[in-house]
Amino acid sequence: WREEQKRKLMDALAHKNKKIIVDVDIGAPELLIPEDIYRSDSPMLAVDLGRIQAYNDDEALNDASIGNFDDQWRVIISNIQVRSTNVASFYAALKSGRRLSHEFNNEGQLVEAFSID
Repeated sequence: WREEQKRKLMDALAHKNKKIIVDVDIGAPELLIPEDIYRSDSPMLAVDLGRIQAYNDDEALNDASIGNFDDQWRVIISNIQVRSTNVASFYAALKSGRRLSHEFNNEGQLVEAFSID
């Protein structure tokens, strides 16, 4: 049975007219880099990767200069933020169930929010 399923899967993947539809929209992680995790007043760098979107780019499929690929995907990372904070602020945000980036307006912001398209 297993060999038959494997053969069917390989046959399905071998056909050129198959297309994978991708449409992903997720809240990206926050990278936290503390200077010293044992001190609550320790400075910490918080990099919020904002939002990641990935989807099929049908316009790129019509562009002959790209090559002979079956699928073209577009990935967008938006609202990236870099902030300076401390370990105590992280624990307070964690206890309240909020993301660390929601704890600040522009306080501690090192880099203005930007996107990569």
